[in-house]
Amino acid sequence: MGCVIGISNDFTFRESLSARVTDSLCDEEIHFPPYDANQLRKILTQRSQDAFRDDVLSGDVIPLCAAQTAQKYGSARQALKRLYKAGDLARDEGADEVTEDHIRQADDLVERDKVQSELSKLPTQAKIALYGLLMLDDDGKTPAKRSKIYERYSIAAKQLGADVVSDRTIHDNLSQLTLKGFLDVNEQNEGPNGGSYYEYEFSIRPDLARDVLRHDGRTGDLWE
Repeated sequence: MGCVIGISNDFTFRESLSARVTDSLCDEEIHFPPYDANQLRKILTQRSQDAFRDDVLSGDVIPLCAAQTAQKYGSARQALKRLYKAGDLARDEGADEVTEDHIRQADDLVERDKVQSELSKLPTQAKIALYGLLMLDDDGKTPAKRSKIYERYSIAAKQLGADVVSDRTIHDNLSQLTLKGFLDVNEQNEGPNGGSYYEYEFSIRPDLARDVLRHDGRTGDLWE
């Protein structure tokens, strides 16, 4: 008797499986939770010993960096990016030490750079889907079902004169946006009568997505 181990960040991947597969699949999920602030603090303390000279980091720098990153991402990689960026900022200023203010500046710069770089590579249809969620967020209607996002996407696509692709294609785009860290997705289950469905919301600051989309050569027309 064989088994298959699948590793994925996409919580919706089962939707792409055929009914025959899901019917016979005896699966068991193992979730690896994100790092909490205490765990990130230990990782940052260990790495900082190799990256910084003694007494360069002010006392609250690592706790603040760990707390901020744990709240947003729970990722050691993201925490280290912010700590190292804060070090670069302090060095460029000629400062004697890295402070909390450097961490806050680094957090904003790293997040903006990540969003701008990744969003610029997305196909237009994915950007329009992201715009649809942004409009729902402006109306205070997030987390939002995929069907609601698709409604807003369709309106925006028609406004731009773009092809209106299928709901399935938008589902794939939302899954990719989730994998890239732009969105969070949560499964909701309302029992036998209501069924289950997924809801999406931003995992980044919506204003960062808005800034990039407004300056995009295609989606920028949606603000005219």
